[in-house]
Amino acid sequence: MLIIHPGFEKTGTTTLQEAVFASHPDIFNLGRPFDPFSKKFGELLYAPDLEYDDLAFSKMAEHVKTSKKIPVLSDEHLPKNAFMRGTIATRLISHFPEARVMFTIRNQLHAIESYYGNHGRILKNVPAPFSGKFVTLENWLEYSWNNWPTSFLGLCDYNSTITLYRRIFGNDRVNVLLFEQLRDDVEKFGAAIAELLRLDAPSIVKMLSGKISNPRDSARSVMYSHWRQQLFPGVSIARLIPFGLQLRRVFHQNLERSGRFHVPISYPWTDRLNIAYARGNKEIARDFGLPLDQYGYPLNTMTDK
Repeated sequence: MLIIHPGFEKTGTTTLQEAVFASHPDIFNLGRPFDPFSKKFGELLYAPDLEYDDLAFSKMAEHVKTSKKIPVLSDEHLPKNAFMRGTIATRLISHFPEARVMFTIRNQLHAIESYYGNHGRILKNVPAPFSGKFVTLENWLEYSWNNWPTSFLGLCDYNSTITLYRRIFGNDRVNVLLFEQLRDDVEKFGAAIAELLRLDAPSIVKMLSGKISNPRDSARSVMYSHWRQQLFPGVSIARLIPFGLQLRRVFHQNLERSGRFHVPISYPWTDRLNIAYARGNKEIARDFGLPLDQYGYPLNTMTDK
């Protein structure tokens, strides 16, 4: 029985992939980190409609089903493309009708701050003169808000993706776990993962203990990259000075010794985002019996987005 983990970014996805799914000897890992088989599996699964080869994917699915290990597909690409989410889920259920789905979610405000700290602050996938440019949190939020369906803010509307999978796979085969429980109570979180995977809890707990991956960049490294881009764009300083490469290693080690980079979301953005996510969070808390209020998730539904 396939376990599908549509990995929302900044919700412990990398930790689960590296510490458990790719490491446990009884798991057939179909997601990240990819090997040749899982890479091909993903390429077929995510192919656009006109390029999708159902026969080829069917053959790979049959190979997965014959494995004596527990197949797990954990990948951030499953929920990331707003225009392909339903198509991908439909392809999966057509070949794995008994599959179960596991989501991990996180307080959206904390997830957004973390994502901005590592990704949103830097322009990517833009023309060369603008690549790597620093973006303020306010500007990034405004752009993301105006492009809600395809932005990280839209991805953090967890309930829309969860509802889609519930409709396709059935309510009884969709589970939701909290990043905050992975952070604060690894034994309880590990036991829940073990139950879904039908593996022994102690081994999962041991694999997860002390293994939060993908930490936020350090404050010093962020400030350095910002000012370096302003003062010396496109210049390799290490190549201009004697012993530059050795000095760079020492310098960057020192940068990483500072605290994590953190820019808090200010009002009125906190209010706007709380209202935007509240209704969906209330449904998740009610339907899955999760203590979202305990971890400060947006739950205020005074007005609409």
